[in-house]
Amino acid sequence: MSLKRFIFLFVVIFSQVVFSQKKSASGSDASVIVPNEDLAIILTNVNGATSDIEKAKPPPYLSTGNGILIQQVGDYNVAYVNVTSKTMDIQINQEGDYNFYEFAKMSGGKVNVKVEQKGESNNTMNNALYSQYNMNMETMQNGNDLTIQTIGANSISSNMKITQTGSGASVIVISN
Repeated sequence: MSLKRFIFLFVVIFSQVVFSQKKSASGSDASVIVPNEDLAIILTNVNGATSDIEKAKPPPYLSTGNGILIQQVGDYNVAYVNVTSKTMDIQINQEGDYNFYEFAKMSGGKVNVKVEQKGESNNTMNNALYSQYNMNMETMQNGNDLTIQTIGANSISSNMKITQTGSGASVIVISN
């Protein structure tokens, strides 16, 4: 290949890269196509719900008694769900960064869990391994560095609702 052809190809190929980059009119970074908040709203609209995340309806398949809905807005949010149950309805909503949710339940019983985490670095861990009790649990965290940990399940804790606000607080519930 001659030097002229090489230079011509080099200019043609790299001119495409240079001219394909442009600055957005609003002055924001044009490489970010859809921010996280808008993406969550788009995904919510796809499921036929309103555009407000807090008023989002779960998709129709959750009404059959078996479903998991996870909505995450922010960076580095984690949700681990390990459930063995004939009937389950699990809804997880994480808004903020570095939020963590873990749920483990094996052996029987209906599971109905709703989790809402708003803020930064919140942790919720629900472990009810080998419990035959039905579980109807709702946990809400609104703040930063909040921790809720539930271990086990019994007739008292099977219909539990925990609401936690502020920052740097912990709640631990142990049921036998």
